[in-house]
Amino acid sequence: MRSRYLAYLALALVLTLGAYFRLNDLGNGSFWADECIVAMHAEADSLSDLIDRVSQDVHPPGLHLMTRPIIKTWGRSQYALRFPSAVFGIAAILFTYILARTQLGRGFSLLAALLLSVCPIAIEESRQLRPYSLLCLFGALTTLSVIRLALKPSIPRLLVAIFLCAATLYTHYVGAILLIALFASSIWVFRHTPKTRNALLLSSLGTALLFAPWGPVLIGQLGFRPTHLWPFGLSSLKSMMLENGPFSSLASPDSTAVAGTVLFVTLIVGILVSIAGRNRGEAQSGACLAHCFLAFVVVSYALGFWRHFFQPKSGLLIYPILLVLCAAGLQHIYRMLRRRRVNQIVAASVVAPLVVATAINALEYTPRIIDRSRDMALYFRDNVRDEPVILDCDPGYRASFEFYLPLAFPDYPSDRIFLITNEAELRENFEKIIKFDRFWIVHVAFTHRTALPLAAKHLELVRGFCHGMLCATLYEWPDSADRNAEE
Repeated sequence: MRSRYLAYLALALVLTLGAYFRLNDLGNGSFWADECIVAMHAEADSLSDLIDRVSQDVHPPGLHLMTRPIIKTWGRSQYALRFPSAVFGIAAILFTYILARTQLGRGFSLLAALLLSVCPIAIEESRQLRPYSLLCLFGALTTLSVIRLALKPSIPRLLVAIFLCAATLYTHYVGAILLIALFASSIWVFRHTPKTRNALLLSSLGTALLFAPWGPVLIGQLGFRPTHLWPFGLSSLKSMMLENGPFSSLASPDSTAVAGTVLFVTLIVGILVSIAGRNRGEAQSGACLAHCFLAFVVVSYALGFWRHFFQPKSGLLIYPILLVLCAAGLQHIYRMLRRRRVNQIVAASVVAPLVVATAINALEYTPRIIDRSRDMALYFRDNVRDEPVILDCDPGYRASFEFYLPLAFPDYPSDRIFLITNEAELRENFEKIIKFDRFWIVHVAFTHRTALPLAAKHLELVRGFCHGMLCATLYEWPDSADRNAEE
């Protein structure tokens, strides 16, 4: 009983740590373009209008539908719109622990939750109005629901599994890969149990029926191929473990590599041990997770030959399973050492390097959240005085800028903000702009820019700032310039 209370206390501390990273200073930063697009779609006048807007995007409408009531109730502040993502990220930690408990003891389940709580990419995505923290939560919830359905089929569990599986698909299309891997592995592990096999088949069928209304929209979106995506393969797996893994914030690249290698070795051990487990409930749960992870990698890599779609942050969907398998490998090594009568301190030292690296990682990541460079909206609030602002953007970015303007320029005169997407709009506003001695030009890198050639030829640069792909530069007219001749 005492050990149970200590485990609950430790879980509360892990959740508190994860909450600190995800909630601290959450509202002190501007939205970036993709966040603006989500919020803009969610602001639609009606649900049908929202669906029409999202159908022109490359994502399903799950996050937009969740964001809509938040905007209607609390407005469009950064904190209000990002808060649910942070909550989803914290909940993902809790359900990763619960998923681990289907196979592991309390201590190693806590280790899996701890690794997720301080994983930099999980923290980063939990601080944005994007679907990836919700995707991580559904990765744990969906896997847990399907495993519980497989272990003890019932109508309530069947309905819960169908709902969660469909919700995963409506959150992000990469969820389809998890569902294929999850149902295939579960049916394989429980192939000798007809009742379980039938329940899993019904669950997959029910999921398909719930997602069917969105099917025609998905078919229309398949023609879009973002150039910044790539197939899932060994390089993506390496990125998940190292560059974007739980230890990617360690100061030394060597320490990151060592911690990542230990994690990778424990993953392999966890997969092998889980597959080779005996025929009992815990072993079957572990076998489902191991087969699911392997199937996810295989299916993702195969689909990569047809369509490049994967990003490291998409891997948050599989992170709960990955970390549970790593913890399973550590638990096996620990038990193996104990079985050979090795001193308890020596056995515990197997876990100590990961725990220490996790603590160091947390200390390294804290200043990155609190002391990071001020981004574009905050920069404008501090530096823009009475100069007009030319938003020189590609037409594709217009919608996100229209949402972004009131946030980036609060209480700023609207007649001094010009959204320019082509030469005609520049000429139309030229006479208003030349009345000022100075003005800002803001553009998105690597896109068509209309006002910059004018600035480079006729204006003098005062100072500039760049955050991500957004660039802001303050220009002024030389005293000798004949402004009326520049048009």
